[in-house]
Amino acid sequence: MRRDLMAPTCLGLCGILLCVLKIDGAASTVQDFPCDFSTLRYNLTLAYFGWNKTSSYIISGFINDNKFLTYDSKSRHVDFKSCEKADIQNLKEENKELRDIVSNIALRNGENGGSHTLQVTYGCKRINGDVKGFWHYIYDGQKFLSFSLEDGSWIGTGPEAEEAKKILQKSHSQKKVKAYILGDCPADLKKCLKYQECVKKTETAIPVLYPSNPLTSGSPSISINRGVTGNLFVKIAIIGFVFSLLFPFYAQIIVISL
Repeated sequence: MRRDLMAPTCLGLCGILLCVLKIDGAASTVQDFPCDFSTLRYNLTLAYFGWNKTSSYIISGFINDNKFLTYDSKSRHVDFKSCEKADIQNLKEENKELRDIVSNIALRNGENGGSHTLQVTYGCKRINGDVKGFWHYIYDGQKFLSFSLEDGSWIGTGPEAEEAKKILQKSHSQKKVKAYILGDCPADLKKCLKYQECVKKTETAIPVLYPSNPLTSGSPSISINRGVTGNLFVKIAIIGFVFSLLFPFYAQIIVISL
């Protein structure tokens, strides 16, 4: 084949190859899961056993309904995946308040046995750039008490809600709740939005090929960095295809030798 005819073909094929590798490489760089989350929420669920006055609880943390925190008071095991370490001790403090509330409700109702659940769910949500907070109590699966940011009071009706209000007002919980909803929670949510490290990070970079022990081995072998992933075999197939088009004579020799 004449060199003047082969050159454009070579340049065209090499251009296609470089384009494919560039596009694939761009898609294979390290990427984070999108961190444009709108909600940060904690759930603390207490199970109370009236016959022996014991209780246990589970703490769960969610970012946009993706669980990043689990703590079980029985096993004391913490399963944590997040951009910021949650204050487990502070979350545990909520358990004492929940236990006081549910035991007082049981006492008011004249119960000597039975079991109940009391859950507090709180956090904040980002809507159109504005951050709004929430704090709710749920007794035996029914929401019965909520915090109002407008006037800083507890809203709820019924005997259970009244018992809960007494304990919460006695501990001046309104200040704590308002400070968290308007301060700490939005700050934590913004940290996740800023650092792009919310639930989990994935690495899909192109595999790094390098000689293993190049200074000591006579004919260095090729190793693959297992810490990253990529379309390695696709790249090899493309390179082989282009090589066979550019150098058919050598490609035939390689095939025959194999």
